[in-house]
Amino acid sequence: MSSVEERGAAENTPMIRPSLMHRVVRVPELMVLLALVIVIIGFVIMAPKTFLSARNIGAILTASAQLGVASIGAAILIISGEFDISVGSNYAFSGIAIGLLSTSAGLPTWLAVIFGLLISTTIGLANGAITLGTRIPSFITTLGTWLVWFGLTLALSKGYFVAVRPNDPLMAVIGGAIGYQFYSSVFWWVGIGIVAIVLLGRTRLGNWIFAVGGNADAARAVGVPAGRVKMFAFGLMGLLAGVSALFTLGQQGSMAPLYGQNLALQAIAASVIGGCLLTGGAGSVLGAMLGAVLMSMINSGLILAGAPTFWYQTFVGAIVIIAVIINTSISRRVAQMK
Repeated sequence: MSSVEERGAAENTPMIRPSLMHRVVRVPELMVLLALVIVIIGFVIMAPKTFLSARNIGAILTASAQLGVASIGAAILIISGEFDISVGSNYAFSGIAIGLLSTSAGLPTWLAVIFGLLISTTIGLANGAITLGTRIPSFITTLGTWLVWFGLTLALSKGYFVAVRPNDPLMAVIGGAIGYQFYSSVFWWVGIGIVAIVLLGRTRLGNWIFAVGGNADAARAVGVPAGRVKMFAFGLMGLLAGVSALFTLGQQGSMAPLYGQNLALQAIAASVIGGCLLTGGAGSVLGAMLGAVLMSMINSGLILAGAPTFWYQTFVGAIVIIAVIINTSISRRVAQMK
């Protein structure tokens, strides 16, 4: 073929542009952003004077921080192909441990915080060790440890609230009030989120987490230490459960054994809404953080609109089902296009 003919053929060849499906997969946060816009518009119509007030925005962001920091850990763990149902019990146990260490045991607050975070991280690592050592599905492992730590939390607290020292400066820095229902925990949450986003998107460890979640056997075949990667994800989930407990202690000054029992499911829901595939290997920390904002926004909007509180669970459940259907459909279509 002559150069003229080749140039003519090239001009007549249609340009192949990335499909909308591929764009959505590359930016999984698009779906949750669209949902956020719809929810904001809806609640502005239902509660025009209060929904976008400074106090309500502060309350939404503060609630998002507590759920959102756990959602970061849940997202990374789900991307690695695992789950942790014991997050709520870990959160309550470590929070109560911090309170007792700082009051009953008389330790300095900073030392009690370190011990509390070590406890929560150890719980996460224990979940990983049991799961990987016995090859039991992590859902079953952590369902069992959720019950174990819930019982130990009740025994440790005797069923009562456990408080930290009042007006403690460290607790004020971690989760103290700033104004308009806005608490300092929001800044910590955003900072942790930025670190996690960089970890997943800019480091070799982040690549390994995606690879292990997508196909652990293939990842091992190319030299990825799949077991250590999953242990890291479990430990990080435990650590962030303890951080979430710190936020609560900073805001409220106390922890109750029944706090956080829905935290694991809410964190998983926020991650799924934000684009994480339950099969592993795909997801977004930013999407999980936005999913937490969406859930907090729905809860606040329903209260301001005067709707019964049980509608919150209904709305979140419906959104999770829709998100799973959309994410699964997109992943199948993209797999067919390859």
